[in-house]
Amino acid sequence: MNSSTIKNVVIAGGGTAGWMAAAAFGKLLGKNLNITLVESDLIPTVGVGEATIPTLHIFHDLLKINEAEVMKATNATFKLGISFENWRDVNQDYIHSFGYLGQGSLAALLSTLLG
Repeated sequence: MNSSTIKNVVIAGGGTAGWMAAAAFGKLLGKNLNITLVESDLIPTVGVGEATIPTLHIFHDLLKINEAEVMKATNATFKLGISFENWRDVNQDYIHSFGYLGQGSLAALLSTLLG
């Protein structure tokens, strides 16, 4: 083993990204790394679902998380888009949707979710 091999990882920030990074590193490299997550007791949890973009299922698969069980236990929802208010100017809003838009979008979405 090379003496310069990384053995310890410190993740600064326990928000969604910090906890997701710690979980992924732990799952993929945990046998080879000591992982420490540092978070502040002074910064509250936001909890707005910022990580619930459609590709989150890939992360769940990686960690072997049963998405249906998590959704039920946490009373969670799927985020279908992001609304940017006052995007270019006051009262000019923009909605960026995740996935399909327009006619037939419900059928396409259901097909994706149900397999």
